[in-house]
Amino acid sequence: MIRQLVSLLLAGAVCSPCWAATLALSEPERAADGALAVALVLEPGDGEKVAALQVDVGFDAAAFEFAGVAAGPAAKDAEKSANANKLQPGKIRVVVAGVNDKAMIGGAVASLAFKAAASPPELTLSNALLADPVGNAVSLKVNQSAGAVPGAAPQSANRRFGWIAGCGILALGLLGIVMVGGRRRWWRRLFAVVVAAAMASATSSAMAAELDVSDATAETGDTNVVLEVTLTAEAYEEVGAVQFTVQFNPLALSVASLTPADFLGPAATAAGKNASLELTSPGVLYLIIAGFNQNVIGNGVLAFLPFDVATDASQPAYPVVLTDAVVSNIYGQNVYVKATSGAIYIEGIGEGEGEGEGEGEGEGEGEGEGEGEGEGEGEEEEPPPGCFAP
Repeated sequence: MIRQLVSLLLAGAVCSPCWAATLALSEPERAADGALAVALVLEPGDGEKVAALQVDVGFDAAAFEFAGVAAGPAAKDAEKSANANKLQPGKIRVVVAGVNDKAMIGGAVASLAFKAAASPPELTLSNALLADPVGNAVSLKVNQSAGAVPGAAPQSANRRFGWIAGCGILALGLLGIVMVGGRRRWWRRLFAVVVAAAMASATSSAMAAELDVSDATAETGDTNVVLEVTLTAEAYEEVGAVQFTVQFNPLALSVASLTPADFLGPAATAAGKNASLELTSPGVLYLIIAGFNQNVIGNGVLAFLPFDVATDASQPAYPVVLTDAVVSNIYGQNVYVKATSGAIYIEGIGEGEGEGEGEGEGEGEGEGEGEGEGEGEGEEEEPPPGCFAP
Protein backbone atom coordinates (compact mmCIF):
# COMPACT_ATOMS: atom_id res chain seq x y z
CA MET A 1 0.00 0.00 0.00
CA ILE A 2 2.70 2.48 1.00
CA ARG A 3 4.79 1.60 -2.07
CA GLN A 4 1.78 2.29 -4.31
CA LEU A 5 1.21 5.66 -2.64
CA VAL A 6 4.87 6.63 -3.07
CA SER A 7 4.62 5.67 -6.74
CA LEU A 8 1.58 7.90 -7.13
CA LEU A 9 3.39 10.80 -5.49
CA LEU A 10 6.40 10.42 -7.77
CA ALA A 11 4.17 10.17 -10.82
CA GLY A 12 2.35 13.34 -9.80
CA ALA A 13 5.63 15.18 -9.26
CA VAL A 14 6.87 14.16 -12.70
CA CYS A 15 3.64 14.71 -14.59
CA SER A 16 2.66 17.97 -13.00
CA PRO A 17 4.21 20.73 -15.16
CA CYS A 18 6.65 23.24 -13.69
CA TRP A 19 6.05 26.57 -15.43
CA ALA A 20 8.53 29.40 -15.17
CA ALA A 21 7.58 32.96 -14.33
CA THR A 22 7.80 35.50 -17.13
CA LEU A 23 9.29 38.99 -17.03
CA ALA A 24 8.60 41.32 -19.97
CA LEU A 25 8.24 44.96 -21.03
CA SER A 26 5.03 46.70 -22.02
CA GLU A 27 4.51 48.98 -25.00
CA PRO A 28 5.83 52.50 -24.17
CA GLU A 29 3.29 55.18 -23.33
CA ARG A 30 3.95 58.92 -23.47
CA ALA A 31 3.09 60.81 -20.28
CA ALA A 32 1.74 64.36 -20.04
CA ASP A 33 5.23 65.79 -19.44
CA GLY A 34 6.52 64.20 -22.65
CA ALA A 35 8.44 61.37 -21.00
CA LEU A 36 8.00 57.80 -22.15
CA ALA A 37 6.90 55.22 -19.59
CA VAL A 38 7.57 51.50 -19.97
CA ALA A 39 6.09 48.98 -17.55
CA LEU A 40 7.99 45.98 -16.23
CA VAL A 41 5.44 43.16 -16.24
CA LEU A 42 5.62 39.99 -14.14
CA GLU A 43 3.60 36.84 -14.73
CA PRO A 44 4.22 34.22 -12.04
CA GLY A 45 4.12 30.61 -13.13
CA ASP A 46 1.52 28.14 -11.91
CA GLY A 47 1.86 27.64 -8.18
CA GLU A 48 4.82 30.00 -7.92
CA LYS A 49 5.00 32.93 -5.52
CA VAL A 50 7.28 35.88 -6.30
CA ALA A 51 8.08 38.21 -3.40
CA ALA A 52 11.06 40.11 -4.86
CA LEU A 53 12.84 40.64 -8.15
CA GLN A 54 15.96 42.22 -9.55
CA VAL A 55 16.79 42.92 -13.20
CA ASP A 56 19.28 45.01 -15.16
CA VAL A 57 17.80 47.23 -17.88
CA GLY A 58 20.02 48.36 -20.76
CA PHE A 59 19.38 51.26 -23.15
CA ASP A 60 21.19 53.67 -25.49
CA ALA A 61 22.55 56.38 -23.17
CA ALA A 62 23.36 58.65 -26.13
CA ALA A 63 19.73 58.76 -27.24
CA PHE A 64 17.74 58.40 -24.00
CA GLU A 65 17.99 59.61 -20.43
CA PHE A 66 16.61 57.55 -17.58
CA ALA A 67 14.24 59.70 -15.50
CA GLY A 68 13.14 57.43 -12.67
CA VAL A 69 11.19 54.38 -11.52
CA ALA A 70 7.92 53.93 -9.66
CA ALA A 71 6.26 50.88 -8.18
CA GLY A 72 3.51 49.37 -10.31
CA PRO A 73 0.05 48.26 -9.14
CA ALA A 74 1.12 44.64 -8.62
CA ALA A 75 4.02 45.76 -6.40
CA LYS A 76 1.93 48.25 -4.43
CA ASP A 77 -0.73 45.63 -3.71
CA ALA A 78 1.98 43.49 -2.07
CA GLU A 79 3.44 46.51 -0.22
CA LYS A 80 6.65 46.47 -2.25
CA SER A 81 8.76 49.42 -3.37
CA ALA A 82 10.70 49.89 -6.61
CA ASN A 83 14.20 51.37 -6.74
CA ALA A 84 16.73 51.83 -9.52
CA ASN A 85 20.48 52.29 -9.29
CA LYS A 86 22.76 53.40 -12.12
CA LEU A 87 25.37 50.74 -12.85
CA GLN A 88 27.00 52.48 -15.80
CA PRO A 89 25.92 54.77 -18.66
CA GLY A 90 23.09 52.98 -20.41
CA LYS A 91 22.42 50.39 -17.70
CA ILE A 92 20.37 50.51 -14.51
CA ARG A 93 19.49 47.86 -11.93
CA VAL A 94 15.85 47.73 -10.84
CA VAL A 95 14.92 46.12 -7.53
CA VAL A 96 11.32 45.51 -6.49
CA ALA A 97 11.13 44.26 -2.92
CA GLY A 98 9.72 44.87 0.53
CA VAL A 99 10.47 43.64 4.00
CA ASN A 100 7.48 41.27 4.13
CA ASP A 101 6.55 37.81 2.86
CA LYS A 102 3.70 38.90 0.57
CA ALA A 103 3.72 37.57 -2.99
CA MET A 104 3.10 39.73 -6.04
CA ILE A 105 0.33 38.74 -8.41
CA GLY A 106 0.74 39.10 -12.15
CA GLY A 107 0.87 42.61 -13.56
CA ALA A 108 3.00 45.72 -13.78
CA VAL A 109 5.52 45.71 -10.93
CA ALA A 110 7.44 48.83 -11.98
CA SER A 111 7.19 51.76 -14.37
CA LEU A 112 10.39 53.10 -16.01
CA ALA A 113 10.45 56.69 -17.30
CA PHE A 114 12.77 58.07 -20.00
CA LYS A 115 13.21 61.77 -20.85
CA ALA A 116 13.36 63.55 -24.20
CA ALA A 117 12.80 60.42 -26.19
CA ALA A 118 11.59 61.17 -29.70
CA SER A 119 10.98 57.47 -30.32
CA PRO A 120 10.37 54.51 -28.02
CA PRO A 121 13.60 53.40 -26.35
CA GLU A 122 15.04 50.01 -27.18
CA LEU A 123 15.47 48.21 -23.88
CA THR A 124 17.17 44.96 -22.98
CA LEU A 125 16.70 42.87 -19.83
CA SER A 126 19.55 40.90 -18.25
CA ASN A 127 20.70 39.37 -14.97
CA ALA A 128 17.12 38.85 -13.86
CA LEU A 129 16.50 37.17 -10.50
CA LEU A 130 13.26 36.25 -8.75
CA ALA A 131 12.80 35.09 -5.16
CA ASP A 132 9.85 33.56 -3.33
CA PRO A 133 8.72 34.68 0.16
CA VAL A 134 11.39 32.55 1.89
CA GLY A 135 14.26 33.62 -0.36
CA ASN A 136 14.39 30.64 -2.72
CA ALA A 137 15.08 31.29 -6.39
CA VAL A 138 12.11 31.15 -8.77
CA SER A 139 12.57 29.86 -12.32
CA LEU A 140 12.29 32.68 -14.84
CA LYS A 141 11.84 33.31 -18.53
CA VAL A 142 12.68 36.80 -19.85
CA ASN A 143 10.72 38.17 -22.81
CA GLN A 144 12.87 40.82 -24.47
CA SER A 145 10.19 42.07 -26.85
CA ALA A 146 7.88 44.90 -25.85
CA GLY A 147 4.14 44.64 -26.10
CA ALA A 148 3.25 42.76 -22.94
CA VAL A 149 -0.06 43.88 -21.52
CA PRO A 150 0.05 44.75 -17.79
CA GLY A 151 -1.72 41.95 -16.00
CA ALA A 152 -1.37 38.22 -15.75
CA ALA A 153 -1.99 36.35 -18.94
CA PRO A 154 -4.83 33.79 -18.74
CA GLN A 155 -3.73 30.21 -18.28
CA SER A 156 -4.51 27.66 -20.92
CA ALA A 157 -6.85 24.76 -20.13
CA ASN A 158 -4.00 22.24 -20.40
CA ARG A 159 -1.77 24.15 -17.96
CA ARG A 160 -4.62 24.58 -15.48
CA PHE A 161 -5.58 20.88 -15.75
CA GLY A 162 -1.98 19.76 -15.28
CA TRP A 163 -1.61 21.79 -12.10
CA ILE A 164 -4.94 20.63 -10.66
CA ALA A 165 -4.16 17.01 -11.49
CA GLY A 166 -0.77 17.21 -9.83
CA CYS A 167 -2.27 18.72 -6.67
CA GLY A 168 -4.99 16.08 -6.65
CA ILE A 169 -2.51 13.22 -6.84
CA LEU A 170 -0.38 14.78 -4.12
CA ALA A 171 -3.42 15.23 -1.85
CA LEU A 172 -4.50 11.64 -2.47
CA GLY A 173 -1.07 10.37 -1.53
CA LEU A 174 -0.96 12.42 1.68
CA LEU A 175 -4.45 11.20 2.61
CA GLY A 176 -3.33 7.61 2.19
CA ILE A 177 -0.27 8.13 4.37
CA VAL A 178 -2.45 9.66 7.11
CA MET A 179 -4.86 6.72 6.89
CA VAL A 180 -2.04 4.19 7.17
CA GLY A 181 -0.23 5.89 10.06
CA GLY A 182 -3.05 7.99 11.43
CA ARG A 183 -3.02 6.86 15.03
CA ARG A 184 -3.76 9.29 17.81
CA ARG A 185 -0.16 9.19 18.96
CA TRP A 186 0.93 10.57 15.56
CA TRP A 187 -1.56 13.43 15.82
CA ARG A 188 -0.41 14.22 19.35
CA ARG A 189 3.16 14.54 18.12
CA LEU A 190 2.08 16.80 15.28
CA PHE A 191 0.07 19.00 17.68
CA ALA A 192 3.05 19.23 20.04
CA VAL A 193 5.31 20.35 17.19
CA VAL A 194 2.81 23.02 16.08
CA VAL A 195 2.39 24.37 19.62
CA ALA A 196 6.16 24.44 20.19
CA ALA A 197 6.68 26.33 16.93
CA ALA A 198 3.98 28.86 17.89
CA MET A 199 5.56 29.42 21.31
CA ALA A 200 9.01 29.84 19.77
CA SER A 201 7.63 32.36 17.27
CA ALA A 202 5.92 34.36 20.02
CA THR A 203 9.08 34.39 22.13
CA SER A 204 11.18 35.47 19.17
CA SER A 205 8.87 38.36 18.28
CA ALA A 206 9.00 39.65 21.84
CA MET A 207 12.75 40.27 21.64
CA ALA A 208 14.12 43.32 19.85
CA ALA A 209 16.90 43.72 17.34
CA GLU A 210 18.73 47.03 17.59
CA LEU A 211 19.89 49.52 14.97
CA ASP A 212 22.29 52.14 16.32
CA VAL A 213 23.66 55.14 14.40
CA SER A 214 27.09 56.32 15.50
CA ASP A 215 28.14 59.93 16.07
CA ALA A 216 30.82 61.79 14.13
CA THR A 217 32.80 65.01 14.53
CA ALA A 218 33.47 67.29 11.58
CA GLU A 219 34.29 70.84 10.55
CA THR A 220 32.30 73.04 8.22
CA GLY A 221 33.03 72.14 4.61
CA ASP A 222 34.16 68.57 5.40
CA THR A 223 33.27 65.90 2.84
CA ASN A 224 32.46 62.21 3.18
CA VAL A 225 31.79 62.25 6.91
CA VAL A 226 30.70 58.65 7.54
CA LEU A 227 28.31 57.43 10.23
CA GLU A 228 27.91 53.71 10.93
CA VAL A 229 24.64 51.84 11.38
CA THR A 230 25.25 48.85 13.64
CA LEU A 231 22.94 45.83 13.87
CA THR A 232 22.66 43.86 17.10
CA ALA A 233 20.33 40.85 17.23
CA GLU A 234 20.08 37.45 18.86
CA ALA A 235 21.18 34.50 16.74
CA TYR A 236 17.72 32.92 16.72
CA GLU A 237 16.19 36.07 15.22
CA GLU A 238 17.97 35.23 11.93
CA VAL A 239 17.85 38.71 10.42
CA GLY A 240 17.72 38.52 6.65
CA ALA A 241 16.74 42.03 5.50
CA VAL A 242 16.54 45.56 6.88
CA GLN A 243 14.98 48.78 5.63
CA PHE A 244 14.81 52.23 7.19
CA THR A 245 14.50 55.93 6.44
CA VAL A 246 17.23 58.44 7.33
CA GLN A 247 16.21 62.03 8.07
CA PHE A 248 18.65 64.96 8.28
CA ASN A 249 18.87 68.73 7.84
CA PRO A 250 19.31 69.32 4.07
CA LEU A 251 20.53 72.90 4.60
CA ALA A 252 23.63 71.70 6.44
CA LEU A 253 24.08 68.07 5.33
CA SER A 254 23.95 66.38 1.96
CA VAL A 255 24.42 62.74 0.96
CA ALA A 256 28.00 62.36 -0.23
CA SER A 257 27.29 59.45 -2.57
CA LEU A 258 24.36 57.64 -4.17
CA THR A 259 26.42 54.58 -5.13
CA PRO A 260 24.86 51.56 -3.38
CA ALA A 261 28.23 49.92 -2.68
CA ASP A 262 29.25 52.93 -0.55
CA PHE A 263 26.42 52.16 1.87
CA LEU A 264 27.14 48.46 2.44
CA GLY A 265 28.75 47.62 5.77
CA PRO A 266 30.87 44.50 6.38
CA ALA A 267 28.02 42.63 8.09
CA ALA A 268 25.79 43.05 5.02
CA THR A 269 28.60 42.22 2.58
CA ALA A 270 29.50 39.04 4.46
CA ALA A 271 25.89 37.85 4.12
CA GLY A 272 25.81 38.54 0.38
CA LYS A 273 23.31 41.40 0.64
CA ASN A 274 22.89 44.40 -1.64
CA ALA A 275 21.90 48.00 -0.97
CA SER A 276 19.06 49.79 -2.68
CA LEU A 277 18.51 53.47 -1.94
CA GLU A 278 16.52 56.50 -2.98
CA LEU A 279 16.68 60.16 -1.97
CA THR A 280 12.93 60.59 -1.79
CA SER A 281 13.05 64.30 -0.90
CA PRO A 282 15.57 66.81 0.48
CA GLY A 283 16.71 65.48 3.83
CA VAL A 284 15.05 62.06 3.47
CA LEU A 285 16.97 58.95 2.37
CA TYR A 286 15.31 55.53 1.97
CA LEU A 287 17.60 52.49 2.28
CA ILE A 288 17.05 48.72 1.91
CA ILE A 289 19.67 46.10 2.79
CA ALA A 290 18.57 42.75 1.35
CA GLY A 291 19.66 39.96 -0.97
CA PHE A 292 18.27 37.10 -3.00
CA ASN A 293 19.38 34.50 -0.50
CA GLN A 294 18.56 33.16 2.95
CA ASN A 295 21.86 34.17 4.54
CA VAL A 296 21.62 35.54 8.06
CA ILE A 297 23.10 39.01 8.63
CA GLY A 298 25.45 38.83 11.60
CA ASN A 299 25.96 41.48 14.24
CA GLY A 300 28.19 44.38 13.26
CA VAL A 301 28.27 47.38 10.97
CA LEU A 302 25.31 46.94 8.65
CA ALA A 303 25.53 50.16 6.65
CA PHE A 304 27.50 53.36 6.16
CA LEU A 305 25.90 56.80 5.87
CA PRO A 306 28.24 59.26 4.07
CA PHE A 307 27.55 63.00 4.36
CA ASP A 308 29.05 66.29 3.21
CA VAL A 309 28.88 69.25 5.62
CA ALA A 310 27.96 72.66 4.24
CA THR A 311 30.50 75.48 4.60
CA ASP A 312 27.87 77.68 6.25
CA ALA A 313 26.71 75.11 8.81
CA SER A 314 26.09 77.15 11.97
CA GLN A 315 24.70 74.73 14.55
CA PRO A 316 26.88 72.78 16.99
CA ALA A 317 25.18 69.46 16.15
CA TYR A 318 23.00 68.03 13.37
CA PRO A 319 20.94 64.92 14.24
CA VAL A 320 20.80 61.98 11.83
CA VAL A 321 17.53 60.25 12.68
CA LEU A 322 16.48 56.67 11.83
CA THR A 323 12.73 56.25 11.29
CA ASP A 324 10.34 53.62 9.90
CA ALA A 325 12.82 50.82 10.58
CA VAL A 326 11.64 47.36 9.52
CA VAL A 327 13.58 44.13 10.04
CA SER A 328 12.60 40.68 8.76
CA ASN A 329 14.09 37.26 9.28
CA ILE A 330 15.17 34.93 6.49
CA TYR A 331 11.60 33.62 6.20
CA GLY A 332 10.07 37.06 5.62
CA GLN A 333 8.61 37.38 9.12
CA ASN A 334 8.88 40.66 10.99
CA VAL A 335 11.43 41.05 13.77
CA TYR A 336 10.76 43.69 16.41
CA VAL A 337 13.39 46.43 16.17
CA LYS A 338 14.53 49.40 18.24
CA ALA A 339 16.37 52.25 16.49
CA THR A 340 18.78 54.77 18.05
CA SER A 341 19.74 57.91 16.12
CA GLY A 342 23.11 59.67 15.89
CA ALA A 343 24.47 63.11 15.09
CA ILE A 344 27.30 65.01 13.40
CA TYR A 345 28.94 67.48 15.78
CA ILE A 346 30.56 70.57 14.26
CA GLU A 347 33.87 71.58 15.80
CA GLY A 348 34.55 75.18 16.81
CA ILE A 349 30.96 76.38 16.99
CA GLY A 350 29.28 75.54 20.31
CA GLU A 351 32.24 75.94 22.74
CA GLY A 352 33.84 79.11 21.28
CA GLU A 353 30.66 81.19 21.32
CA GLY A 354 29.69 80.19 24.86
CA GLU A 355 32.98 81.23 26.46
CA GLY A 356 33.20 84.61 24.75
CA GLU A 357 29.69 85.73 25.70
CA GLY A 358 30.01 84.69 29.35
CA GLU A 359 33.25 86.54 30.08
CA GLY A 360 32.34 89.77 28.34
CA GLU A 361 28.97 90.26 29.99
CA GLY A 362 30.16 89.44 33.52
CA GLU A 363 33.13 91.85 33.57
CA GLY A 364 31.38 94.80 31.96
CA GLU A 365 28.31 94.83 34.20
CA GLY A 366 30.23 94.37 37.48
CA GLU A 367 32.72 97.24 36.96
CA GLY A 368 30.23 99.80 35.71
CA GLU A 369 27.69 99.42 38.51
CA GLY A 370 30.27 99.43 41.31
CA GLU A 371 32.00 102.71 40.27
CA GLY A 372 28.84 104.70 39.57
CA GLU A 373 27.05 103.98 42.85
CA GLY A 374 30.11 104.67 45.03
CA GLU A 375 30.86 108.16 43.60
CA GLY A 376 27.29 109.44 43.69
CA GLU A 377 26.51 108.56 47.31
CA GLY A 378 29.76 110.01 48.68
CA GLU A 379 29.31 113.52 47.17
CA GLU A 380 25.65 114.29 48.10
CA GLU A 381 25.20 113.16 51.75
CA GLU A 382 27.17 112.60 54.89
CA PRO A 383 27.71 109.08 56.09
CA PRO A 384 25.50 108.04 59.04
CA PRO A 385 27.02 107.88 62.51
CA GLY A 386 29.28 104.92 63.09
CA CYS A 387 30.22 104.58 59.40
CA PHE A 388 33.52 105.43 57.81
CA ALA A 389 33.62 108.03 55.08
CA PRO A 390 34.89 106.69 51.69
